[in-house]
Amino acid sequence: MKTLLSFLVLLLTVSISAQKLKTSYDKFHDHTLIQSPAIDLRPLITQYAILFDSLTMQIDLGYEGQKLKGDAEYFLVVNSHSRDWEFLRSSDLVILADGKRIAFDKPERSSHVLSGGVSELLIYSLKPNDLKLLADAKTIEMQIGFFELTLQSEEPSPFKLIFAAGIPAN
Repeated sequence: MKTLLSFLVLLLTVSISAQKLKTSYDKFHDHTLIQSPAIDLRPLITQYAILFDSLTMQIDLGYEGQKLKGDAEYFLVVNSHSRDWEFLRSSDLVILADGKRIAFDKPERSSHVLSGGVSELLIYSLKPNDLKLLADAKTIEMQIGFFELTLQSEEPSPFKLIFAAGIPAN
């Protein structure tokens, strides 16, 4: 009964917050992408916030077709705009979800030099089991490159939203 109640609360939370998710379908490649709202990370690294014009994180879910029927791919995406290269020397990502360590492989990255700054995009693959840990976590601490931060509890969290969106329809 408690599990059913938890599922119903999660379902209600997700249905209320579903409008926060951005869904796009590419008909030429038959691929759907669902993106969580971006989280502004700058206030969480107050001593270094001055280095960034913007620093955001979002969670993405991608799958073949218009309806999720099988496996999906999950990604943690960090987008940075700053005056200098912040993740050139180190783009390692380690997360502690309620004290449980989640280590990530090297990200796919894209960087561009703009007038007055640098744009860096880091895309980390996220395993479904790790996404579940993050969705259920009460405390999430991150170290990305040389920066450390703790995510404030948001309801519903982008991890919960994407985790629920990644449950295949029957």
